[in-house]
Amino acid sequence: TCDTFEMLTAASSVIRPGVAESGMMKEFIERHKYPHKRKYLVPEMEEYLGETYGVMIYQEDVIKIAHHIAGLSLEEADLLRRAMSGKMRSKEAMERLEDKFFFCCSEKGLTSNIARELWRQIESFAGYAFCKAHSASFALLSFQVAYLKVHYPAEFMASVLSNRGGYYSAAVYIQESKRMGLKIKLPSINESEYEYTGNQNSIRIGLMAVK
Repeated sequence: TCDTFEMLTAASSVIRPGVAESGMMKEFIERHKYPHKRKYLVPEMEEYLGETYGVMIYQEDVIKIAHHIAGLSLEEADLLRRAMSGKMRSKEAMERLEDKFFFCCSEKGLTSNIARELWRQIESFAGYAFCKAHSASFALLSFQVAYLKVHYPAEFMASVLSNRGGYYSAAVYIQESKRMGLKIKLPSINESEYEYTGNQNSIRIGLMAVK
């Protein structure tokens, strides 16, 4: 369950491809549900990743681990973050930093197995990961949307349809409305407004849909 904004923010991030495909989403969920499964690859990681149970789920986590655990400079750690994310993403830059990462791990006294696992987790973020501020923004919006969908379903779905946006077509949102138990009323020259309207347990299709 998500009973704090911090956990809602984490949930918004762990579903992203970078974290999910690395297997760390499943690991995060397990550690959240079962405290006895919370463990840290390196004991010092608890200080920097304690709130996420030792799992890297934000871009900032990569900087923390690369700098404090592996021993890269802050500049190198940020270069690593930029090399694996957004418009600055670069496979070549990742490869250049890989050698430095393993060298620094060796200098810090980390075993090769630990170093390889840390790099595997870091490298997975190249698939796509959020910075914490981005995730927090999504979490806030997700919470607001979920609240409106639950407490004002007809009004909410009518607004979604009227917005003409979203990832799916209007037909998908109509089907979702039916699944939620809402009655879909056909366009009416006397009753319909230009946009979709929601009232109690029904949605009236707007005239905009028949243009």
